Order: sequence, then structure tokens, then C-alpha cells
Amino acid sequence: MIEHRHSRRRPIEAEVILNYRSLGLIHGKSKNLSRGGLFVDLGCVQLPLNAMVGVALMLAGEDHPRTVSADAMIVHQASGGVGLMFRYLDRPSEVLINELIHIESHSTVANM
Repeated sequence: MIEHRHSRRRPIEAEVILNYRSLGLIHGKSKNLSRGGLFVDLGCVQLPLNAMVGVALMLAGEDHPRTVSADAMIVHQASGGVGLMFRYLDRPSEVLINELIHIESHSTVANM
């Protein structure tokens, strides 16, 4: 399979809720995050390729929890989960993802 990733992925484990019109709300766990998408472990739930879903990624914070909200398309399936490509991110979610990716980049450099 050819990879078409255009941005760095950060491993991240957090609760995710997908809203898929035919099934309603589906709970999963994120595995990694990038500026362009997210991989979510769904266990035994299977969703079709190219389906559109609403995404809520719940991030625990020291002061308060934060949420990434997005509309996304399922672009691949593997290992009991789905790869999502963001189609629409609101501005606060875009800023939060950029912060998370930026923090990871700096911590990696600092540990070298």
C-alpha cells in the first residue's frame, strides 16, 4: 500500500467519539494524530471507506479538557480501526492540533 501522508504523525491516546449517521455515536481510542487526520481504534466496529463522520477527540488537560472537533472522511481501514482525513476543522481545533504537533517536534529535538 502506498502512503500518502503529507504531515508528521504524533502518537496519541485519547477518547474519540465518531458520529456516523447510520449507527449514531461510536466510541474509540486515537492512536496517532497529524494536521491532516487521525487513526482511531474502533475494536470490532467496521465503517465503510469514504464515509463521512463527525469527530470529537477528547484531550485531557491539566487545567481543563480540550476537544478537537472535525468533519472527516474514512480513507483506510487497518488493525481494527480507521484512518480519517480531516475535511473541516474549526479554528480552535486547528490551533490545538498545531500545538500538539509542535510540542512533539520540540520534545523529540530536546531528547536527541
